[in-house]
Amino acid sequence: AARRAADGRPRDVDVVQAGDAIFCTVGGLGIVSRAAFLANALRARPGVVRSAARAAGPSIYRLTAAAALLSHGGETRTLTLSWLTPAGVRRDETLAVHGLFVTNQRWCGGGLAIPGGAVDDDGVMELCLVPATTRPRLLDAFTRLSLGLAVPPSVLRIVPAREAHLVVSDPDGLLGDGEELASGRVFSLRVRQRALRVVV
Repeated sequence: AARRAADGRPRDVDVVQAGDAIFCTVGGLGIVSRAAFLANALRARPGVVRSAARAAGPSIYRLTAAAALLSHGGETRTLTLSWLTPAGVRRDETLAVHGLFVTNQRWCGGGLAIPGGAVDDDGVMELCLVPATTRPRLLDAFTRLSLGLAVPPSVLRIVPAREAHLVVSDPDGLLGDGEELASGRVFSLRVRQRALRVVV
């Protein structure tokens, strides 16, 4: 780390603002946040559970995601989504989803790669929607995502946006970088382009 700080080059990357909070990598609602919150809970438990969860490292996200799919994979909620496209066009849609995650990076927790990639300094975030489908199809899509294989758009739909307004039918917690940033039914997100300087 000291060598990187001394010899690395600075570059500016985007962040995503959710209300008064900011996250840099990935956020989410629904089954996505369930999986991340479960990972946090396992890491916080005393004794052998915490040791095992910490020993798993980033792989804990894959394990808890699989557990969330098996236990809550059939649950859906209605999402009303309004977003601003990269070209500045306002779009609106209402659909049933298992969840969604919002990313500004090519990689998510556990080394999962976002299909199509993401650029972290272009002023655009990727809204990754998980439309209502069957549990076997969800498990198949998660396996494909874990292996770096193509995922059908009917199971994982990527929507690029500069800002978004989300209204969910049931109260939920909004995840951001592994922490709960907000809770409720209404969430607003926007990209702050190149707002964070990092050393690479």
